[in-house]
Amino acid sequence: MNLAVKRIVWGKMINLGQTCVAPDYVLCSSSVQNKMIPMIKQVMEEFFGNEREKCSDLCRIVSDRHYQRLKGLIDRTKGNFALQGKCIESERFIDLHVVTEVAEQDPVMQACKIKHINVNSRDSRFYFRRSSLAQSCLLSKLNR
Repeated sequence: MNLAVKRIVWGKMINLGQTCVAPDYVLCSSSVQNKMIPMIKQVMEEFFGNEREKCSDLCRIVSDRHYQRLKGLIDRTKGNFALQGKCIESERFIDLHVVTEVAEQDPVMQACKIKHINVNSRDSRFYFRRSSLAQSCLLSKLNR
């Protein structure tokens, strides 16, 4: 699981998640979530240190407008923050936030932060994947 967490953190923090290949959420059971969250914190410190806003390897959000949009989504989430990073408006810096107990319709599901969604039954995993696939197909048709 440690290698998976390293890959997720790297994929999310490259260009501060402003890439189309950045992972947006993790589908897992609560037992996996409880193991994964401390690993995410550890890997973040290993990769970028304790003061990530000072890390020269991390970029900034592309514009003030995008910073405000992302910060607004984070502020409006109904989920619980398992890890809550810094948001520094003057630098357009948004650190990694890990949000749990996130509903699919939650505003933060549109943001560039990692969400943990507990799926403890086979039916809920299938439903979430199916509905996400339908949304992806719809979005790709709208963007043409």
